[in-house]
Amino acid sequence: MRKHWGGLPRPAGVKVRIIPSADHARIGLFTTVFRFGGHGGISTTGEFCNTLWGVYRKCLVRMTASPFVIQNDWMVTLETPRLILRRWREEDVAPMAAVNADPEVMRWIRDGSVRDEQQTRDGVQAWESEWESQGFGLFAVEIRSTGELAGFTGHSVPNFLPEVLPAVEVGWRLGRSHWGKGLATEAAAAAVRFGFEERGLERIVSITQVGNDASERIMTKLGMRPVRETVNPTCGRRVRVFELQSDQYVTTTR
Repeated sequence: MRKHWGGLPRPAGVKVRIIPSADHARIGLFTTVFRFGGHGGISTTGEFCNTLWGVYRKCLVRMTASPFVIQNDWMVTLETPRLILRRWREEDVAPMAAVNADPEVMRWIRDGSVRDEQQTRDGVQAWESEWESQGFGLFAVEIRSTGELAGFTGHSVPNFLPEVLPAVEVGWRLGRSHWGKGLATEAAAAAVRFGFEERGLERIVSITQVGNDASERIMTKLGMRPVRETVNPTCGRRVRVFELQSDQYVTTTR
């Protein structure tokens, strides 16, 4: 049996519920419950459980548009043509630590310091905690064709820059081997869509250090515009704040 299910331990006995929202009702999803793990005399072989999981995932896939959204009480997964955006797993720590250990990747992050594996592990735990407390967070970005972890994208609260609060930021960080392919834009666009359409955010910001032209190009592609230039008080570096309002997002995606 799989050790992890949507990034969290799969218990021996599981009750799965698909809870419809108003939007789910509009597209015809339904409420159902699978009970297994000894309930009702059902066998708990790994093959049986994984078969049920496959059926369950298919029930959750939203076919209205790309990226598809798969969600339940434990996970949210976005799928784009080349990527899977999902919750974090234990096996993601080492490859994410390799990304964080690259000075070129970290050049424009705070003071430019690299991070070791323990710092990365602490970060992943904090990101998962934000999912539980806020209903959004940073996704692990997986390459669909290979299963390789490329880095992250998603949402966080930019507490390091109090002057922009209240706000939710979209950010991304991919390993250098994945640069120059449009993957960061593809991942961030899926996250922005999730924030507006699935979480009902009214405004999304993105913050980058002055001189990070590559990130500014991505922000522009996302439809964002610069609204402020200031100093990050945690490191003393100048940053630009870009933003996109929900009504602007609706206009640009019609």
